[in-house]
Amino acid sequence: MKESKSKYDNWLWNIIGISFIIRLVFAYAVEFGNDEVYYWLLSSYPALSYFDHPPMLFAFINIFTFGHSIDAEWAIRLPSLIAVSISTWLLYDIGKTLKSARTGFIAALLAQCSFYIFIIGGFFVIPDGVLSVFWLAALRSAIHFFDSNSSNKYSNTHLLLFGLFIGLGAITKYHILILWASFGFYVLYKTLNQRSYFKNVVTNYRVYISILLTILAFTPVFLWNFNNDFASLKFHESRLSFFGEIKPLYIMREFLGQFVYNNFFIYVLAIISIFSWKKRKFISKEYYSLILWFSLPLILIFLFFSLFSSTLPHWSAPGYYLLIVLAAAYLDELNKTRFAKIIPIAVSTTSLLYIIAFGVIQKGYIVNNSPAEDDVTLDMFGWTQMGDKIIENSVDYPSSTKTIIANKWYNAAHIDYYLCRNSEFELMCVGTITDIHEYDRINRERGFNELPKEALFIKPQREGRNPVELYKKDFSSIQCIDTIPVYRGGKLAQEFYVYYMKR
Repeated sequence: MKESKSKYDNWLWNIIGISFIIRLVFAYAVEFGNDEVYYWLLSSYPALSYFDHPPMLFAFINIFTFGHSIDAEWAIRLPSLIAVSISTWLLYDIGKTLKSARTGFIAALLAQCSFYIFIIGGFFVIPDGVLSVFWLAALRSAIHFFDSNSSNKYSNTHLLLFGLFIGLGAITKYHILILWASFGFYVLYKTLNQRSYFKNVVTNYRVYISILLTILAFTPVFLWNFNNDFASLKFHESRLSFFGEIKPLYIMREFLGQFVYNNFFIYVLAIISIFSWKKRKFISKEYYSLILWFSLPLILIFLFFSLFSSTLPHWSAPGYYLLIVLAAAYLDELNKTRFAKIIPIAVSTTSLLYIIAFGVIQKGYIVNNSPAEDDVTLDMFGWTQMGDKIIENSVDYPSSTKTIIANKWYNAAHIDYYLCRNSEFELMCVGTITDIHEYDRINRERGFNELPKEALFIKPQREGRNPVELYKKDFSSIQCIDTIPVYRGGKLAQEFYVYYMKR
């Protein structure tokens, strides 16, 4: 048994190391997407919290870049690269606790096949990577607290850690708070079979200390919202509707998104494992129930929201963490021949998809003949070329014009990072708070109080915003003075248009 554990421990570190290196290569080679470059901006202007996000990710970006002393894409993405490596170990440890080291190893392997874990949370610098650490750490503590074989001291320690990890997760991304609801649901479920269970939990004073730890960790976000008319909480509330007109397109998109983001293979395997348990009993009833109570509420609530509002599939993706472990426990129960067939197929197929995705973004494979307006991969390509060429061509621009105006947070942040950061240009984002988000504060910190007398506007070909329509009331003259071509794989991918605007 010890030899087996040691074998899987060694294999786990190989998985973590190989995964980290592959994701680091991606992080080094691929330019920022819309959200990522905006998060670079937020980390450059520290605050207790922000209009659209809590602060934890941005604190980590500052730590790992030494206050932006190293400002390259790979360095800014380090929090996600490291976080998912830790999360892989946590999944392994949870699998080992729930069934065996082999289950943990299979779970760690399956995690690398999840597009959400490997790419979205493990490569892109978005809150989900850091969130995964706190989410899985909280789940691990919940498992140890509810484990009937745990000693009282050990169980109570993990109860306190459960609240702390949720609090730290909440200042990374709010929806981890649903784990407290799962905690309550599971207590009520256990009370159905053991009437004294509810009383034992609610009379345990450490439950309230654990809740207090969540609240204390969340204090910076609360203070920021209190001083800013609860702007962040109102913003996120406005994105979801509990009732209203049912929109089939939204729920179909959420359903298909969950299917794709979590990898169709893992999704199907998770469903099979849920419904196969009654026949096979490949995991204890206690653990099976705990997995469902700590997984399904998040998944189902976003499916419900998607009936009325536009949702994003990665919001519900943490609900699949324990389902990955359940699927791993199911595979662990299969004989070695079937296991040997299923896992290599999943890993090889997913690896091929990762390679194809890299080629599509970097070389334009498959999409090179598409109109630029329809090619979403251009969000992550061509910005370096754009910035370098505008700096080179700017000697021919009006010499007094150093201000660039943008009207949305996403292209604004790209221009900030790939052009203004490396030149004398400075950017001002002009628009409503819903369009410019945290730029409303950053404009003031940069000393912008009114529109300049003259400015530049940079329009990517794939964006439909025309500066003449946007600013005809503010500027008397608006004309295109430069066209910047961007090439990918030897072919023209898109053009950027530089406009000169004068009041």
